[in-house]
Amino acid sequence: MHDAHMMQKFAKEAREHLSGIETSLHQLRTNGTVIDNDLVNSVMKSVRSIESSAKLLGFVQINSLSHRLENVLAALRDNKLIPSLANFVIILASTQRLRLLVDSIETSDQTNNSKHFAELDQLLAASAGKGKSNTARTAAKKARQSAVPRAKSATTGPRPKAKPSVATTIEGSLDEIIDLLDSAITDVGNSLEKPIVSKSRIDGSSTNIHHCDIPNVDGQDPDQ
Repeated sequence: MHDAHMMQKFAKEAREHLSGIETSLHQLRTNGTVIDNDLVNSVMKSVRSIESSAKLLGFVQINSLSHRLENVLAALRDNKLIPSLANFVIILASTQRLRLLVDSIETSDQTNNSKHFAELDQLLAASAGKGKSNTARTAAKKARQSAVPRAKSATTGPRPKAKPSVATTIEGSLDEIIDLLDSAITDVGNSLEKPIVSKSRIDGSSTNIHHCDIPNVDGQDPDQ
């Protein structure tokens, strides 16, 4: 059995808080993706006041709903929950439900608020997943920054020329051998074409050159 005076006093204070909460939530929604942390903290303070008083007076449904709402707002402030229009619709719907419970405070614990509980719990689960994703990205970034860079090669000069293959070496050697043989054959041919000469004596400025006698094919002296 709740004290009537305390119950009415709590309901009056809760309505005043809810008026400020709804105004601030509409302002946050119009700000888009830019979150005003001071404004969120102000909303959370008002929700926490309703939660604490409801717990003290034994209003279970009001306490449970306001507790979930505060956690969702904390996720929004900490950038773990996307400030999308769909998320604000859920938050505002829960706030309106909270006002309805306050207006019918005497029968508030006889109402079923599982739908609003489930929607807020779903937002909290989504914010937890986003928080883990952000933590993983931060850890990966730190790991990349702390990674030791690969050592540069000590050799800065030109690369050594590749050694010729065996086939190229053999081909070059054969060409050299063929050139030597051609040169030798040419020398022999030249020596056969030149007549054999000898110096007999030097008479003045003239030199007598005698050709060697070449025997006749028949073995006879050509002069005979």
